[in-house]
Amino acid sequence: HGPVDAFDNRLALRLERIFYMLQPGTVLMRGNTLIYTDPDLHQPRRENEARPIKADLPRWVRVERQTLRRLPQSEAIVFGIHTSLVPAETLPDKAFKALAKLKPELTLGVSA
Repeated sequence: HGPVDAFDNRLALRLERIFYMLQPGTVLMRGNTLIYTDPDLHQPRRENEARPIKADLPRWVRVERQTLRRLPQSEAIVFGIHTSLVPAETLPDKAFKALAKLKPELTLGVSA
């Protein structure tokens, strides 16, 4: 992707330190969960751009798992991302209720 708008020197120094300290065999991971009414994997938009949630459409749960790891021989750092997308109604009841507490848009406008 292109340059990050808010990428200042402080952020650059913090990332440089993370990259420097990352050892082979260690994996840094972060994840996020988003709710969509559109099941397309390709969802380009800026971070502050709203994702439209249409009350009359089924919900999809999108989970992104992002990783950083240093390769042992070349010492290159690899960024990986794996995206999963599942219909919300396929979640086990306990998982659905827990996610709805964190992501109200999961049930917003949906009649029970």
